Amino acid sequence: MTEPTRIVAVIALTCTGVLADTMLKLGSTQRHPIWNGWSAAGFALTACFALLWLFLTRTMNLGTLGVVYAVGSALLLVATGVVVFGERLTGAEVAGVALAVTSLPLLGRVAG
Repeated sequence: MTEPTRIVAVIALTCTGVLADTMLKLGSTQRHPIWNGWSAAGFALTACFALLWLFLTRTMNLGTLGVVYAVGSALLLVATGVVVFGERLTGAEVAGVALAVTSLPLLGRVAG
């Protein structure tokens, strides 16, 4: 797998995981948290996430993949919480986001 393909696949994995989490959060607010369309979409996306993870672990170092996914999904989940759900960040959380952003170029150097 080429490096650009690997990058696109990790971005797809991260977006799929965050979208699944968003659907599940929306589903959890419904009268029947498990039996609704939001939760069904979240379950389906979680299955897609598992398939993408399986594919990527065959071609990437698990440590690198895990850390890049964790940082990327954390950043996207923070953005989703703020934009979609109107959540507010504390000063400590803003500092954590800044540190996570700073870590991405360092992870790229280690992975490359």
